[in-house]
Amino acid sequence: MNGKNWMKTWIIFFIIVGALAGAFTYLIDPYGENYYFNKRGINKIKIRQDERQLKFDYLNDNSNYTSVILGNSKGAFLDPAIIKHYTGLEAYNASFSGGIMDEFLEYTKWLINNRNIKQLFIVFEYFALSEFVSNGVMPPEFRKNNHYKFNYISPSKLIDSMKTVLHNILNNKEVGNEEKFYLDKGMRYDPSYFEIKKSIKNQSKHIEDFKAKEIVWHGKQISEIQINSLKEIVALCKENNIDLFLLQTPNSYLKLNYNNKENYKRLLSLIKSIAKEIHPVYFFNDFNYDVGKLILKKVFLDEGIGVKIAPNNIYTIDRLIKLK
Repeated sequence: MNGKNWMKTWIIFFIIVGALAGAFTYLIDPYGENYYFNKRGINKIKIRQDERQLKFDYLNDNSNYTSVILGNSKGAFLDPAIIKHYTGLEAYNASFSGGIMDEFLEYTKWLINNRNIKQLFIVFEYFALSEFVSNGVMPPEFRKNNHYKFNYISPSKLIDSMKTVLHNILNNKEVGNEEKFYLDKGMRYDPSYFEIKKSIKNQSKHIEDFKAKEIVWHGKQISEIQINSLKEIVALCKENNIDLFLLQTPNSYLKLNYNNKENYKRLLSLIKSIAKEIHPVYFFNDFNYDVGKLILKKVFLDEGIGVKIAPNNIYTIDRLIKLK
């Protein structure tokens, strides 16, 4: 075989290998860019994916809910069963890590257009209305106008595709249990929380570990885009006769006292502005499963911890700001 034939052979070989690699990474879709092929045990869980897609799949595949919780990771700890206890409505917790207001708006539009919901909870932290950019990947149903960049032949994407398949194979059983136990309600479960409650020693260790953690406040400046997203959510709920509840997620006393309470003051000012100009806000300041029950007790019975901030009691926030 002469040199030209060898060159042709190698060119054809690399074209075939490149095509196979591209097809493989396209189908495995490690970053959640197309969702053309999405199977449990193969590529259901993506390298850069959080619970957004899994929970949207539930919302899309089921229609037995009329109350929905949209929020960040803390919001994911609210038990929908408590909402049903107080209202009789079937509820689902669609909260996800790093949730911000423009994401909640897209879900709200989808729910209004595709489901008959009567009640909506928006559970937020300060960062949800700031310049903070979520690192989550929104479901493709919310990215229909996006043009995919078909760069599926990069070595790094090929490696991540192989990692995705391996991860899904090794964790297939756990994913199945998660879908059955976790996605059925949408709320998060942390077994260690209940173990800590059983032991004073574990509680002390948990407190020490918590104090040792770095305190982080995501987001600095309020974003006009996110504020407008909130206003649009409020308007859509009003137009469609949906009861809307805004819940500011609690923070630990360590976080509230961080940076000479400057971040806390900004949070209080934000809540005051929302309550005065947009919609009443339920304001809380600490969180665990037990507090989650009390939060919803406040919402439905006006009992227990927290306070509903509305135009008629804005002075409550003014008083808190002065105390800080």
